[in-house]
Amino acid sequence: MKLIANQITNLTDARYFAARGCFALIFDLDNPNLAETQVPAIVEWISGPHIYVHTLQPERIAPAIASLAEGIWTDAPGWALPIQRLRTWDPAYPKDSDDAIWVVRQKDWPEFLAGMHRGQEVILWVETPDLQWIDTAVEYGIWAIMIDGGEEESTGVKSFDGYDDFIDRIEALSAE
Repeated sequence: MKLIANQITNLTDARYFAARGCFALIFDLDNPNLAETQVPAIVEWISGPHIYVHTLQPERIAPAIASLAEGIWTDAPGWALPIQRLRTWDPAYPKDSDDAIWVVRQKDWPEFLAGMHRGQEVILWVETPDLQWIDTAVEYGIWAIMIDGGEEESTGVKSFDGYDDFIDRIEALSAE
């Protein structure tokens, strides 16, 4: 199982999640707390994780960011890039998947589970790093769990206490 960090808006989160071995970091280009010029500057200071971007307007991705992105999370119809694509699962969407990996919100998990096909690549997006969701992900063979980064208390200062046990558990499972 992989760990993905979403809503990366600052170097503190990026460095923490990269050091903890996250599979990917997602930069939300529609987030008002993230200027597009920050993405290359942040990525320059980390190594290891894949870089994904989230946007509702993929046609507006700057070339500097497009060259960094290994994946895109967009629900924009008819959009295709030669990179991995993530798509938000919603009860209103058709249940047949294209080549996208489904991102399923914690609140939508019960409804998604009713129609889930084993072996389908799924990212379970949890609101808080709660150990219960790791057990759920293991039970259903989830490809990845996604947790959100957040705002710094002040520049370069943030507590990751809530994340440490969660990430330790995922690391232990990955080592087995």
